[in-house]
Amino acid sequence: IGVTIHIASSIAGEGLGMFVSTIQGVMMAVLPSWSILCGYALGDLSDRPVGDKAVAFGFNSPENVVLWEGKPRTLGQVLDEIKANSSNDEISMLGHDVSCSTERATVDHGESTTWVIKPDKQRPWVFVPHSPVSNVGSSVPPSDNDEDNNSDDVDDISWQTLGQYCNDLALPADTKAEYMEGAKRNSLNLLYNVKLIDGQLTPVQLVCVTTKDLRVENTNPIEIGCTYGWGYWQAQRLNAM
Repeated sequence: IGVTIHIASSIAGEGLGMFVSTIQGVMMAVLPSWSILCGYALGDLSDRPVGDKAVAFGFNSPENVVLWEGKPRTLGQVLDEIKANSSNDEISMLGHDVSCSTERATVDHGESTTWVIKPDKQRPWVFVPHSPVSNVGSSVPPSDNDEDNNSDDVDDISWQTLGQYCNDLALPADTKAEYMEGAKRNSLNLLYNVKLIDGQLTPVQLVCVTTKDLRVENTNPIEIGCTYGWGYWQAQRLNAM
């Protein structure tokens, strides 16, 4: 896709950051909105957050977006598709209570489904990355084939582990309004890739996707940011107390 990802000392914040540049010989590259740039990290699902990189698998609206079969879809769209292709009226999602009501439309005599999605407060699920990789100052070209990115070696920077180094350029922010305004500086967002496993909608990967067309036209690396969300940082503050 003509872009190289670099991990180096952050200009915008402390520690490391994610930078992108065009590869040699490419004047400009454009990553369309909703393109998968890289994975977030290798890790495991847990019922408790560990460290400052943990990301909750928690949704409260059918309008929340996930990756389904490689494409961004709202949870409502995913559940509609599963329901249409299943003889089982009950649909489950890991760590959530899912219910629906179906109403018959009066105009086209079809049916409309309203989904209600609530996180299970008794056992919330969180993605906890493995220990951060040690090799810094590296450059990795994004891969066009997810099947090529199945390394289990957490000691090497790989396509699957780069996202954890991307800083949230919306910070610092004292209010949600300030955060939302600052988030306009970010180019990426975190999305869960979900699959139906044993009849249950389950996260299998956390990836970084572009939230807008990302234009890269410089061989000198520029730092990009990822929107973690106001709720994420509020939870981090509470956990630190």
